[in-house]
Amino acid sequence: FDTISINDSYNTVIDLTKYIRNEIPIEEIENIIYCKNGKIIQTKIKHKKRYIAQYPYSSFTGYKLKDYLFKDVIFPIRASYSCYWGNCIYCRCSGDKNFEIMPVERFVNEIEYLVNKYNAKYFYFWDNALPPNYLKEFSILIQKKKLDIRYSVYARFENEFSYKILKQMKDSGCLQIYWGLESASQRLLDYVNKGITSKTAARILKDSKKLGIYNFVYFILGLPTETENDLKLNCIFIEKNKEYIDMLRIVTGILFIPNSIMSNNSEYYKREIKTDNKKMNIYKNKMFDLIEKNDNTPLSYKQITNMAEYFYIDKGKI
Repeated sequence: FDTISINDSYNTVIDLTKYIRNEIPIEEIENIIYCKNGKIIQTKIKHKKRYIAQYPYSSFTGYKLKDYLFKDVIFPIRASYSCYWGNCIYCRCSGDKNFEIMPVERFVNEIEYLVNKYNAKYFYFWDNALPPNYLKEFSILIQKKKLDIRYSVYARFENEFSYKILKQMKDSGCLQIYWGLESASQRLLDYVNKGITSKTAARILKDSKKLGIYNFVYFILGLPTETENDLKLNCIFIEKNKEYIDMLRIVTGILFIPNSIMSNNSEYYKREIKTDNKKMNIYKNKMFDLIEKNDNTPLSYKQITNMAEYFYIDKGKI
């Protein structure tokens, strides 16, 4: 290789193009690692404004869409970079205050372009999370343009997610929402600066499920200061709300993600971790057992989620 890009590459690639054209020296390019005279050099790390509204539309030209694993192609697309909340201490976004989001009209226009060019219908929004009011405006505009699409999206349990907004999302084609709860312990949610409440989460899950939206809920076991009582609160929450939860994703063992608040103060937060792996796995299994449904699904929810960590699907097998 010639260079390694650090952080987002969208601005870096423009500077690299200028360098290849002999317009600027490579030393002036920020956020890269390169080799010169046998020496590895890393340039200044800097978070630049991305001006994402000016980016070209996503292109899938060249991909063999007919060879997609399943009948319907799901197109990945995003409207934002970083996170509008950006305060959760375990997340890299807590160290990146450069949140940017496309104007709603620009995002919808890109979706309309993909619908027309590729006959796209299914979309996976892979933003860290989209704000409630943004999704409200998005839903209204999708319906106004009469775009027949289906999509999944990541979201936070914000109190602003009213039944009305969730219904607008459903009517515009929302099939599934990935919710990051992390813990049902309010003490722990406050400790990690999650900025949500478990009470609000329960209300939103109920409203979402009533509308027919598939609820996918994330938990993290092993957060700093977590106690066995916090783990028990997870089980109590699931027991009370299991009819509104379709799938769990449980991460055990906290990762010190680069640029996060926890990573920047790793020695302190490592000392604050109280739960061992054995106890985490015990409660992980208890949580899965609570959500397990007696239906004809070939694989249990526990098996599906555990397999997702290391399993890949061979074409034609499923």
